[in-house]
Amino acid sequence: NADRVCDACQWVASRTTGGELSPFKMLGCAECMHLKLEKAEAEYRRLQNVLHPDRFARAPEEEQRLAQKHSARVNEAIAIVRCPLRRAIELCKLHGVDPLAEEQRIQDMELMMESMEISE
Repeated sequence: NADRVCDACQWVASRTTGGELSPFKMLGCAECMHLKLEKAEAEYRRLQNVLHPDRFARAPEEEQRLAQKHSARVNEAIAIVRCPLRRAIELCKLHGVDPLAEEQRIQDMELMMESMEISE
């Protein structure tokens, strides 16, 4: 929360330290496939309670923009964590592999046909 909203004055801040938080870290859960969704859901609700743009309707324009940005990031994080496929893709990316990159695709047409037949 400290990188988004000041607990004392409720001022919305831009993140000034290090890189972006992973969806897992943002929601306070383990970076793994088998995680406790209840914990992520609780942190999502807590963050949205603090960051929801409606709470900043009377704030300066810059704070409104930042609240919108942070709220959208929290929404994207929970969408990734809730969906097993998106969670797996994100975990691969966190470990330096983009499974959707062109070089990750099956080049052997025979192998690709075989795997398609098996999946049918």
